[in-house]
Amino acid sequence: MNQSELARIMGTARNTATNWETDKSRPEFDTIRELCTLLGIPNAGLPSPGENRLLSQYRKLRPVSRKVVDNLVRNMLQEETNARDDMLRSNYLLQSIQATPMATGVGCPDTGLPPDYFFVKKTRRSSYADTIVQVSGRSMEPKYQDGDMVYVKFTLSADNGDDLVCVYHEGFIIKRMYDRKLYSLNAEYDFGGQHEFDDIVMLGRAIGIVEDDDIPASDDIPILEELFAREIR
Repeated sequence: MNQSELARIMGTARNTATNWETDKSRPEFDTIRELCTLLGIPNAGLPSPGENRLLSQYRKLRPVSRKVVDNLVRNMLQEETNARDDMLRSNYLLQSIQATPMATGVGCPDTGLPPDYFFVKKTRRSSYADTIVQVSGRSMEPKYQDGDMVYVKFTLSADNGDDLVCVYHEGFIIKRMYDRKLYSLNAEYDFGGQHEFDDIVMLGRAIGIVEDDDIPASDDIPILEELFAREIR
């Protein structure tokens, strides 16, 4: 489509279309919407009819009145930004997540990488936890699924029925303890309970799964990274 054809379809002069293309002038907002429809360009980000009315009214204001509106909008946006930041900082905390996953099976070798940071909703459980680990494998199903993230409390004490995060010669594991032996929950992946504690170093106790609701929205993560920049460093 050349400029003449575009101008004819849009009901405007060819010079107008030329000026649009060379950035000498810009179409009105309603015209932009028609152009997007004509050219197959998504226009979800364009102003709504109500916003167009506000823009039209704004253009009729004198410069001094425009400054008043600009200051009002700027102050309102800052108040909303401050309220959003306060909400995010009060509702989320920065937690560490281990680079090495915890196998439900025979063990994951140490990656040698340091922990990364992870944002979670501030709850009693997340505040009590010392770190987060990721589960690898299926032998602790149905409680823990492959890929689940689990809150861990570093401790050297445990009771029967606790799910422990440990390390032994095969690597890092998560298992359930009974009578100082470790077991899988999934009968298809029997750990056997044959490993005594003298072969295993206990690192901590699993205290719960990181739920989907504990994780902030993807749009909020860059904001949280800015708010917690000092802690991240």
